[in-house]
Amino acid sequence: MSGQISVTPLEQQAVLSIKVALERQQTFSPREVEFLNDFCLLRYYRAFGPDPEYVIRRINKTLKWRSEKQPWQLKCQQCLQDFRAHDFRYIGNDDGGRAWVMNSFALSTNKDPSGLLDHFIMVLEYALKQAPMQQAVWICDFEGFSMKDAMDPRFSMSFVKMVKKHYPGQLVHTLSICPPSYFNKLWSVVSGIMPPEMARNTMFPKSLDEAQREIARLNPSNSLNLNSVVMHDLILNRDERSRQQKTWNSFPPAATHSSFASGFSGAAHTT
Repeated sequence: MSGQISVTPLEQQAVLSIKVALERQQTFSPREVEFLNDFCLLRYYRAFGPDPEYVIRRINKTLKWRSEKQPWQLKCQQCLQDFRAHDFRYIGNDDGGRAWVMNSFALSTNKDPSGLLDHFIMVLEYALKQAPMQQAVWICDFEGFSMKDAMDPRFSMSFVKMVKKHYPGQLVHTLSICPPSYFNKLWSVVSGIMPPEMARNTMFPKSLDEAQREIARLNPSNSLNLNSVVMHDLILNRDERSRQQKTWNSFPPAATHSSFASGFSGAAHTT
């Protein structure tokens, strides 16, 4: 994988027009300037275009949300009390410059969806900072997923709506590994509010062998031994003793992130 994004001349022109309109609108803080890079504007254009005025309204809504929520400094209060409360962690980057995040239902002890969204925002925000392409791949392990989980759509609906509004085009692949049949009803509800591309890029491996093939397809060079780390985690999740002994830290290191692409200099231009 080259880690490139193809950008058409029309998209380049649209991004430039949006950027100029935003600059005329107001003076942005350094944090907002960093956020409003070319790839960010391109994602919003692709998600909400082609009307540039509507795209700008959607960007302004996200800027307002970010100002109020301050996702870059969220701390999951439940995990401060018990690190096992939630399991959703940044694993590393693939050779395409995308962050990989992972969770298992079997590991988390707090099944109350309240507070869970803040945990996911905390980790996703940090992970995307590590990713040169500002995109993420989610490994969702359904080991431990219960009928009770399937009957409560609150978190799933809130998460999809949040990603759709404020992280468009950034959750590019999801591997939902070994979901039970009773997940199907929840999926039919949640997929109905997903952007079509997000739904299409959600895969459902039915076994660990199938999951291993999908992981290799997404990260063929196994950069930083990422595939092996994920598969090892999946295997441990299926052993009760290993789960009980497992420890992890969901909290991102303070003020640590890699630089990511801000313009189209590294993008592939198409005609």
